[in-house]
Amino acid sequence: MTFITEDSINLSINAFLLTRQWSDTAHGIVLDFWFASDAGPLHVQIENQQSVFFILQKDMKQVHNLLILNNKDYSHCKKLQLKDFHQHTITGVYFNSQYGLYQAIDSLNSQKIIHYEADIRPVERYLSERFLTGPVTIQPKNIINKADPIVNTIINPLIKPHPYQAQFKIISLDIETAYDSLTLYSISLLSKDWHVTLMLDELDSIISTDTNSKQNIEFFTTEKALLLRFIALIHEQDPDIIIGWNVVNFDFRFLQNKADDLKIRLTLGRSD
Repeated sequence: MTFITEDSINLSINAFLLTRQWSDTAHGIVLDFWFASDAGPLHVQIENQQSVFFILQKDMKQVHNLLILNNKDYSHCKKLQLKDFHQHTITGVYFNSQYGLYQAIDSLNSQKIIHYEADIRPVERYLSERFLTGPVTIQPKNIINKADPIVNTIINPLIKPHPYQAQFKIISLDIETAYDSLTLYSISLLSKDWHVTLMLDELDSIISTDTNSKQNIEFFTTEKALLLRFIALIHEQDPDIIIGWNVVNFDFRFLQNKADDLKIRLTLGRSD
């Protein structure tokens, strides 16, 4: 795997967006993006962001007076060169946290003040305003060199659309459980040239079914041992994408509940 270093800070990196999250911090909203690239996985953080919704310009003074008194995360109102569908001029209302925006929505609703786009999350607004979908090019400005064996974090880079075609590392996941969904019997993992099935059994053992394609069956006497091996394999293989049939609403949901019962952290993601 190739790592990003200070020596390559002026190079553009072509990448494909995998996931995005946001979090409120003491220094504003932080956006977290994970990308796949030819250099391996990339973690990008965009700091000091604000959340925003819009109101009619005629309500600007009332909204400002309302929020300045009871919303500590309210930042300011700003007149914009934008209009609603009825051609009324609008104002942006800015907050230093998403929580502050949610509080403001309740305040405006109680006063029956019209507002727009309060349901758009900070990550979606950041991407849509820059016409970013999946493929991008990233121009680093600052890098945090962490003691992370997988990836460094790129801070506040310039991100632009780019026709990059990523080569994803994909693993397919399937689990088998008891009919009452209380017992985990097996987990099967399949990639392009690798296949492992982890199964509950009376004895710990490993059976190689096909040496050429690395297809193995591993047996474990406890669900905890089976689940810990699954987590270790995910970290070892480091896939960009995990796919499966109803993998989010069944497989992951079941595995998370099972991990909670067994007091195990289900650290499947690259940031644990």
